[in-house]
Amino acid sequence: MRRISNCQRNLKQAFTTTPILAHVDPTKRFILEVDASDFALGSLLSQTGDDEQLHLAAFHSRKFAVEINYEIHDKELESCNCGFFSTMAAFSRRFFSADHCLQ
Repeated sequence: MRRISNCQRNLKQAFTTTPILAHVDPTKRFILEVDASDFALGSLLSQTGDDEQLHLAAFHSRKFAVEINYEIHDKELESCNCGFFSTMAAFSRRFFSADHCLQ
């Protein structure tokens, strides 16, 4: 049991410290990556940091409900729509008014 809690603590620290997480810089380019499977969708919003590596800024995932019956190309499109709006909404109005590029 102690080994499991140590692993959980290590994972928590790894996922909540650099180089994985980074503060958003509205002057830098954003990269939105999306994917869908038969059962779920996911999206990542990243930026290149000062170290020239990609850093996660936001993420979103969810299981499909009614969309589970969609064709795969429709699921991918839903992933694009959902990924774009959910990750962008995480950054408030200031984000939308910033002068930025989305790749």
